[in-house]
Amino acid sequence: MAELTFKLWLDAEMTIPLPLENGKPVLRLEFNGAESKTGLLYFGSPNPSRQLSVQESSTDTKIKLSVAEANQAWVAGKAVTSGKIVQPENGYMYRASKGGTTGATAPTWPTVVDTGVDDGTTRWVNIGKAFDMSDIKLASSESGLASGNQVLDLAATLASGAPVPIWFKATNTDAYLRSDATDPIIRIQINKVTEKAV
Repeated sequence: MAELTFKLWLDAEMTIPLPLENGKPVLRLEFNGAESKTGLLYFGSPNPSRQLSVQESSTDTKIKLSVAEANQAWVAGKAVTSGKIVQPENGYMYRASKGGTTGATAPTWPTVVDTGVDDGTTRWVNIGKAFDMSDIKLASSESGLASGNQVLDLAATLASGAPVPIWFKATNTDAYLRSDATDPIIRIQINKVTEKAV
C-alpha cells in the first residue's frame, strides 16, 4: 500500500510533518512538573486532487484520529541505547541511564522516582508516572478541548488542499519533571482509510 499523503503537520502550509517514530506520528511532550500543554496540528494533504475516505471494509463511518501508546514494552534480551524509555505495566516510566542489553527476565521495577535498577548490562531509572491516555485530549477547536477525548471524528471524506486543524491538550499529573522528546510515549493513529486521486 502506498504511503498516505494525508498526514499530521506542524504548520498550516503542510510543509513540516509531525515527527515519526517507527513509522508512526508521535507527540514529543516535555513537562516542567504538573502542568498542561495545548498545541495545534494540521491534518491534510498538500498534494492536489487527492481524497481520503474510510475503507469500505471498515465499520467506521468517519475518518478518525486517536491517541495511542507508542510501543514501549520491556523486551528480554534487547539492545537499548541510553535514553530509551520503557513503560512496564506498573504505572511508571523508566529511562535507560546507560545503553546495554536487557536481561532474560524483567527486573523488579522500583516505584520511587529517581530510583534505578540494573537489567542485564543496562540500567533503568524511574522517571515518574506513566501517561494515562485519558490525560490526552483531541478536538477540532481550542474551545472543544474542554469536552474533547482520545478519539476525534473528522468527516466521511476529506479533500486535499486546506488542512483540518487538530487541537490537543496533554496534562501531566505527576509533579516530576519529564521529557519524552527523545523517545516519545504518545502517538496519533488513523483508522482504516483509502486515499485516491480525484
